[in-house]
Amino acid sequence: MLSKSTFARDKVVKTLYKRDGDPVFHLILHPNGDSFFLTHGPTITHHSLATGEELARFSLLDEDLEIPPADRYLYSMDVDDDGRHLYGATLMGPVWRWDLATNERERILDLSSDTREQGQFSRLIPGGRRLLRQEWKPEQARQRADAVELSVWDLGSKEMVQSLSVNVPWKGGTFSPDGRYLITVERAPAVARVWDLETSALEVVVKPPGRGRAAAGAMSHDHRFLLTATILPAELQLWEMPTATVGRPLYRPGE
Repeated sequence: MLSKSTFARDKVVKTLYKRDGDPVFHLILHPNGDSFFLTHGPTITHHSLATGEELARFSLLDEDLEIPPADRYLYSMDVDDDGRHLYGATLMGPVWRWDLATNERERILDLSSDTREQGQFSRLIPGGRRLLRQEWKPEQARQRADAVELSVWDLGSKEMVQSLSVNVPWKGGTFSPDGRYLITVERAPAVARVWDLETSALEVVVKPPGRGRAAAGAMSHDHRFLLTATILPAELQLWEMPTATVGRPLYRPGE
């Protein structure tokens, strides 16, 4: 059990993973809280949270796997709520599922573009049941992708269940813990938007005070609070939903 003292400022409690020349792109916790997963390009590793020891490895490096190199890069991952299956979404291609007990792998959804004429990213929505697909055409990419089409796909039925047009500069996004909401951020001027992925509605728009550049957003489990982070200067702001009134800054360097 982690105590409040565990999070003392600027104190590293334990280093669980360190390896030169092996960048980590994504980190998630197992639902039972005793282990974590890391993505390394075409590979996902499973580690003990107590010791950092590698417990298992899930990979797309098989020589007999007939997919383009670009479709081996695992851009996001998730574990279903019962902790039985691991999901990996590649950057522009298939979604894979591994059985955590047997390491058996299955391709469960493939939305690869045959022509590669449009940009596309896929990202798993928390819960292991849905996928968010992001698309834009080359001319939009040159214009900073101000009109991005997002679609939500059910991994069970393999059908699109929701679509959403984000007509704002797209700098990526994060999800609420249950996957209901998508939080997008615009860096300058700093703006965060909350989208309901079940209704495709824009629920809330917040503008962090000051001249900082928005970097990230997050939401509480009960959807009551939104957290925004800005840089230059670095500051965290806590907003109360759904009115999105801002409270006092939670963090400023040097305080």
